[in-house]
Amino acid sequence: MSLSERASGSLEGLGLNGSEVKAYIALLKGGSMTANDISREARIPYSKVYDALESLHKRGWVEVQ
Repeated sequence: MSLSERASGSLEGLGLNGSEVKAYIALLKGGSMTANDISREARIPYSKVYDALESLHKRGWVEVQ
């Protein structure tokens, strides 16, 4: 099992769904990003990016600018 797979499993264990995990990992890798950048990097549909970011923001995991 790769480090990325273990990290994803751990984040899911903390209650994040698949889109949230992918968006969060993309942000860890890329730093400050637009929703379009996150969608492309995380390979999640643009329509799901804002839901994932809103959820991560409510949990205090990301900051919205």
